[in-house]
Formats: sequence, structure tokens, C-alpha cells
Amino acid sequence: MSLGATPFDLTPRPIPECSDGFDNDNDGKSDALDPSCAAGPEGQPLADDDSETASGFQPKQDVDLSGTIDGDGNVTIPISGVVFPTAYIPVEVLGNKGVVTAKVVATHPAVGTFDPLTGHATLRIRLKVNLTGGVAGVSLGYSCSIGTSTAPIDINFTTGVSTAPDGTKLQGAPYANGSLRVVSKDFAVPGASKCGASPSYLLNGMVNDQVGLPSAAGKNLAILTGALDPVPTRRLTHTPRRLSRHLSRRPPRRRSRRLSRHPSRRLSRRPPRRPDPPDA
Repeated sequence: MSLGATPFDLTPRPIPECSDGFDNDNDGKSDALDPSCAAGPEGQPLADDDSETASGFQPKQDVDLSGTIDGDGNVTIPISGVVFPTAYIPVEVLGNKGVVTAKVVATHPAVGTFDPLTGHATLRIRLKVNLTGGVAGVSLGYSCSIGTSTAPIDINFTTGVSTAPDGTKLQGAPYANGSLRVVSKDFAVPGASKCGASPSYLLNGMVNDQVGLPSAAGKNLAILTGALDPVPTRRLTHTPRRLSRHLSRRPPRRRSRRLSRHPSRRLSRRPPRRPDPPDA
């Protein structure tokens, strides 16, 4: 995901940064030799630390969207089911270096659609990015964010083509072979708010300069690639017409011939009684 001039790499990695063999923060040191890598407070080894940028232990976490798909293909994901990993952004102001922690948080349940026949999907995620940390001893405070709960960053993903206002396109990929790719390139990102001490929030400008905000629609992009679990399947949701008609008809009621004949009818069919012969 890219907001303004700053990329937020949320790509799932099979190995944590402190054991992947790369110099992820470009400081000339990697893995155990990087001073930012550390063992966890609950006995986790240094190799499980997932950030060479932020000091201390950072647990590895991947994107996870956990929700439901109903019989009509409507997707609903509660706020608690929208999970993004934390990003760590190096910043420098007047020669002073620091690290800002960026936590992507959903502000509304995510909703969308999924067609198992075509593999086409849409997904709307509304979110904000909470920022903590500071530079040269100046704290961003506890309310600094990009987007807010009432005015979030509104991203509409598609497996089709997302077109920016300037005409540039970003191509998604429908569900196939166990995975799909949803994209968005037409959303805007507001400037930072409530960064620094109240009521002046003097650090809003610093954050905006570092990240490149506000950023108009078409200047940002978001890509999510992943798998669905369990794998969706096509199901028969209606009864065949011929079978339904057969089931809806009751079998004809058989009548007993003996019971259907009224006793009175049998009596009426007896020959008339002959009169007694006269006495001789």
C-alpha cells in the first residue's frame, strides 16, 4: 500500500526481518548484527523479531481478513476481523532521526461481494493510520492519525480494473487456483491530524511533509493478494422444477370399492319381495 509518497509494505513474509538475510533498513547491518533486533520479553528468540527499523522486539504479523460470505455472495468482515501488520517509518527532521510506528486500523466493518462462478470480488475497507513515536524527543502524542473514525481513508478494492482520475489503471485478478488479487487506485488520503501537543498540533506539518500528504485520488494505491479459506465451492441452492412439482403433489387417494358402496344401495338392488300366495 502506498499513501502519498510513503509505501506501507504489508506483503506477508515467510521469515521475520531479523532472520531473512537482508539489510531491511539499509544501515549496513542485517539480522543478528543489526542493533535494532532483539529477543522477545517472553523468551522469543532474536530471530523472531520482525523489524530492523524499530528497536526492541516486534512480533511478526500478516494481513488477515476474517469474515463471512452469505449465500448471495455478500461479504461482511467485522472491525475486529480486519488485521494489518504494524509498519515502522524512519523519519528525519533537521538532522534528527527517529522512527514512527504506523498502525492501520479499520474504522467500519468491511463489506463487499464475491461471485464463486466468475471469481470476481469487490471489497470496501475504511481505515485510519494511527501514528506514535517522535523525533528528537518531540512526541506525536496519542491522537495523531492519518484519517479519522468519522472521516476515514475509504478504499474500494476490485478484482477488475481500478482507474485513477488521470486515466492510469491498476489491474486485479479474479479468484483462481486458490487466490485472488484486489486493487484500488482511485482513493484520496487526507493530511495528518492531532499530531503533537494540543491545541496547536504543530507536528501535523512534519508528518505531512514526511509522508507526502494530503494526497489526491490517483496518487495512492493499494494491492491485496491472498487466499480464501475455506475454498469456496458452487452449491445447488434450488430444487429442480420437475422434482419440486413431483414433491408438491400428493398421491391420489385410493378408494375401497367395498367402502365406497353405501349399504342402502345394496339393499335397494334386492328384488322386490313376492306376496304370500292366497290360502286355498
